Amino acid sequence: MEIKKHKILKIMVMIVSVIVIIAGGITVKTYVNEKRTQQTYIVTGLPEKQTGVLKELQIVATEHAYITQGYEYLKTGDFNKAREQFEIVLKRNQPTGALPEARRGIVDVYEKIHDYVTAAKSFEKIIATFKIPKGDMWRLPDDERLSYLLYAANGDYDLAIEHAQKALEADSQLPNAPKGGSPDYIQRLNDLKAAKDYILSLKKQ
Repeated sequence: MEIKKHKILKIMVMIVSVIVIIAGGITVKTYVNEKRTQQTYIVTGLPEKQTGVLKELQIVATEHAYITQGYEYLKTGDFNKAREQFEIVLKRNQPTGALPEARRGIVDVYEKIHDYVTAAKSFEKIIATFKIPKGDMWRLPDDERLSYLLYAANGDYDLAIEHAQKALEADSQLPNAPKGGSPDYIQRLNDLKAAKDYILSLKKQ
């Protein structure tokens, strides 16, 4: 019975789709998703003057443009401008996938400028929203990241580096992860090592 209903529903959806395409045409939209890669959507039955889905896609495109620009500034070392871009997304508070990306972007900024206290507090709020249990492979890299941020915030760089290494290893175990872990986690580990060396050099002076 359920299978029969499912087939009928599929046929109805196909019929409606054909009618919508004939009536409204096809619109192609491209935006930058939360992984900072372009993604194209085909929207049927939506003339340019019509709001609704087109308006939502425009909002998504705008939000992710801020995210992309924020990470560009982060890459070039312009941390204040990077934070401004992420904060724009947070203030606009649009219900898109850009919001979690903006929150993570803020953490990345504070970690880059070695403000580990603020980075740890901000990242703690992010982890508190997770639905998957602690220790799950999908959140293990983030759990380890929080650990090393907390150790770095307390000035314990040896343990911070140890957990940054664990975060990198956990990330590399995820399906479809780059060999050796993502460049982000590699860079964070290297930044912590550099921060430790810098602190030690100050102590020797």
